Amino acid sequence: MDDPSHIPPAGEHASGSITKKKWFIVALVAVFVLAFLLAWTLWLSPDAKKYHADRANYELAMNAIATYENAMKNDTYGGKTPQETLDLFIDALKNNDLDLAAKYFILEESGKPDLEWNEDLKRMKELNELGLFIDFLSKAKPYPEDRLYEGDYKFISENDKGELELYIDFEFNKYSGVWKIDGLF
Repeated sequence: MDDPSHIPPAGEHASGSITKKKWFIVALVAVFVLAFLLAWTLWLSPDAKKYHADRANYELAMNAIATYENAMKNDTYGGKTPQETLDLFIDALKNNDLDLAAKYFILEESGKPDLEWNEDLKRMKELNELGLFIDFLSKAKPYPEDRLYEGDYKFISENDKGELELYIDFEFNKYSGVWKIDGLF
């Protein structure tokens, strides 16, 4: 067999070569099929697309929560009690510091100040209603009967006839330890 003059019959040499080519083609097709199956499973299938969308949404939600919590930790405008926050709010209004007064309101879910409160206070000032508003706030008394949970507190202001003039809702900011105004009704 080591004789270089020996020439294999035509079928013998050709069949070994064809077998190698067949195996190469089968292996190549198998690699493409496996690559497609892997791509389908990891990226292209509806389940994979849903997984990636869910993961992206989860990461967005976690980032939003972290942003909110960080903003709440840094939001130190307010008192250690609802009464202290109310007093600080009234003092800011008496001093015509509407920007400071607006900082006593709770942040939006985005972690940003609710600009509507600042605009509402400015509108009251323009309409010369700020003094009346301060009077309503100054007459406010605690209203513990309407407390919904530990971090919730209410004040009400009534006129001489006992009719409700103003309802003030406070929320405890557990991240910074201060009470914030959640709403005026």
